[in-house]
Amino acid sequence: MQLRAAALAAGLWLVPALSWANPVNMERIASDDDTSGWSATADLRGGVKQGNVVKREANVGGGVQYRTFHPTLDTRRPPFLRNRWLLTTNLSLVSFGGDRVTDNGFMHTRYTRMFIPRLGAEVYLQAQYNRFTNLRSRLLTGGGARFVLVHRNPFGLWGGSGYMGEYEVNAIDVVDDSHPQETFNHRWASYLALRLDVVEDALELANTTYVQPRFDDFTDIRVLTSTQLEGAVTPTFSMGIDFDVAYDSRPPRTVKNTDLSFSGFVRFRFG
Repeated sequence: MQLRAAALAAGLWLVPALSWANPVNMERIASDDDTSGWSATADLRGGVKQGNVVKREANVGGGVQYRTFHPTLDTRRPPFLRNRWLLTTNLSLVSFGGDRVTDNGFMHTRYTRMFIPRLGAEVYLQAQYNRFTNLRSRLLTGGGARFVLVHRNPFGLWGGSGYMGEYEVNAIDVVDDSHPQETFNHRWASYLALRLDVVEDALELANTTYVQPRFDDFTDIRVLTSTQLEGAVTPTFSMGIDFDVAYDSRPPRTVKNTDLSFSGFVRFRFG
C-alpha cells in the first residue's frame, strides 16, 4: 500500500508546472508524528537544460521546529499541541534563455502556545520579496488566537485569527500607477487548515487557506489557498505536489490579481 501511494505521488510530481512559486504557508513544514522535541524538513527541486533550450532551476526550502504536547490518556486521537516554535524559509530562482522568470524568497518564524488543548495564541514575524510581482520587500508581524476544531485520525481541522501589521516597498513601473511605492497596513489575518490521511502513514492530503483584508477597507484583501498531496517513500523521504492560488485585490498596475502555481517537490524529514 505504501509503495502504491508513493508511486502515485511520484507520477503527479512529474506533471509540468504551470508556474513556479511557493506560498508563504507556515503550516506545511509541521511534522505529522507525535514526537516531542526538535525536527526539521528540507524541500528540494532543481534542473538544468542546455542546447535548443537553456534553462536553470533551483528551489531550496525547509524549516526547523520544536514541539511539546499536552498529556493525554485518550488513545483514540493524537496528543494535542502545547508549545511550538518554528522557522521556515524558501528561495526560488529560475532562468530561461538567460532571463530570470522566477526570483522570490521568504523567511517566517512563529511561536504557538496552546493554553488548553483546543485554544491558544501565537505570534510571528515574516520577511519576503518577489521580483516578478514588483515586491522589493515585505515585512510583517502579528499574532492572535489559534483554535482546534477536529483532532482525530485520520482527519484534523484547525485555524487562527488575529492582527497583522504589514510594511511593503514596491517597484512601480508606470508613472500613473495609483499604487503607493511604500505602504504600511493593518490587516485582519485568518487561516483555516485541514489534514486528511488518505492512506495511513503513506499518503496525506492537506489544505491551508489564508484571508487577509485590511481593517480600514475590507475590499483590499489578499487570499491564498494551498493544497498539498504528499506520499511517503520512507519515514524520512517523501514526494508530492503543491497547487496554490493567490489573489490580491489591489496589486501594482502591471501585476495581475491572481497567480496559479502547480509544482512538485521532494522532502526530507529529520527528527
